[in-house]
This record gives sequence, C-alpha cells and structure tokens, in this order.
Amino acid sequence: MIIGAEKAATTSLLRYLDQHPSLLAHKQREMAFFLRDREWAGGWTRALDRYYPGRSADLKLVGKSVGVLYSLTALERLRVISPESVVVVALRDPVQRAFSSYMMARRKGLERSESFEEAIGLDGTTGQIACEGERYSSYLERGMYSKYLGLVMRTFPQEHIKIVKFEDIRDHPVAACQAIFVAVEGVDPSFRPDTSRTSNVVAKPRSELVARMLSTRGRLRSVKALLRSVLPDRVVDDFRDRLRDLNEVPMD
Repeated sequence: MIIGAEKAATTSLLRYLDQHPSLLAHKQREMAFFLRDREWAGGWTRALDRYYPGRSADLKLVGKSVGVLYSLTALERLRVISPESVVVVALRDPVQRAFSSYMMARRKGLERSESFEEAIGLDGTTGQIACEGERYSSYLERGMYSKYLGLVMRTFPQEHIKIVKFEDIRDHPVAACQAIFVAVEGVDPSFRPDTSRTSNVVAKPRSELVARMLSTRGRLRSVKALLRSVLPDRVVDDFRDRLRDLNEVPMD
C-alpha cells in the first residue's frame, strides 16, 4: 500500500507496480477507502468491487492513498483490513513537494490563491489534515515527515515499512520497484516494469471553473451522488477521472 507522500511520484510508482504479473492495482488515481468515512462504512467487500473488479484470487493487491500517511485513523483502518501489508512511503524534498502540491490544488480548482507565496501565508487556515482527507492547504505541514512517519511506525512493524525517495523513482524506477518486490512475499523481484511513461505530471486546467466543478467540493457533488445511486462506484470514478484528464494540459 502506497500511503504517501503527496506529489512524490506515487502515481507513477503505482502504475509501474501494476505491471507485475503477480500484482493488481486499482485504475483510479486514489483509493480513498481508508480515508473517507462513507466508504469505510460501506465495508471492504464493496471497496473490492469498486477498486478491483474482476480480481483474481492469486493476485496481490496494490493500492495508493497518499492521505493515509497523515491520518492515524486511516493507518489503523489499513492495519485492520491488511495487517501484513507492505507500507510504502515515498519522500520528496519538502519545499519542492509543497510547491507541486499547490500546483495540483490549482489544477483541481481547490486552491484560489494566485501565488504560492499567498497560499503559504494562508497555510493551515483554510483546511486541516483529517481522516476525510478533503483539504488543500497544509502544504508545509505535509512536509513534516518525521512527525507522520512516527504514526506509521506506531501502527506497523518496521519490517513492513518501505521508504523510497522521489529521486529514485524518477531516476532509477526499475531498481525502486524491484526493492519493493523484494519486500512482498511470493513476488518475483527480478521483474522489470516498463518505466518509460510517467503519470500525474505537472499540468494546468483548461478551465478553472470545470476543475472546481469536478472537485470533491465542487458543484457537481449532488450530480455525482445521484450517479452513484444508479451506477457502480467504479463507473462514476472512471467518468470523473476521464473528465479531469480532458480538462488538463501539461505545463510548458
């Protein structure tokens, strides 16, 4: 389970690990089950159908939820469901991570500050790190790695925790993946994934209005709730992610 940190090449890592013939990752950008109270209340069976439809019993599941690193409640939920999980934490220079997180929040329509400096000035005043995980701000707080790694170490034994550096995923992705394969019992550590593509690169919205509407706090929340009442969650997730992709253009 990749639990953080945000903007540390975790989406690319998820896609690389998914190529292993013994592993299966979800298609959604994030697996929010451990963070969101509504999903947790729905139970693990429903979550499996949402994130891993058509799964084979002989495959080991890989998930990514970068907010879990910052939530003791979410970490404890993960331990309840999968106490033997290999918990992967990717770390990046805190300043670079904070700026990249700000750019992502702008892209998603969740950050109104016109500059990074303005956002830092407001940091911690417009949101908080909570189990629901629906905050943007806390840019500096999320770089306090020692504080949150302490939560991880209180929840999982050291031998289940794997820490990787952003630079290793970026510059030596095959070796980074193989180091994780070694930690997963019954998985061939010599497998070499195709790492020629990166995911979730820095981008900007074509329309900030559309980005805000698609956000978890946006105007389409009631529409998404209606869709979820008649369609499987995974279908709504895919529709949302496709709309977000269409509304994004790479930064120059």
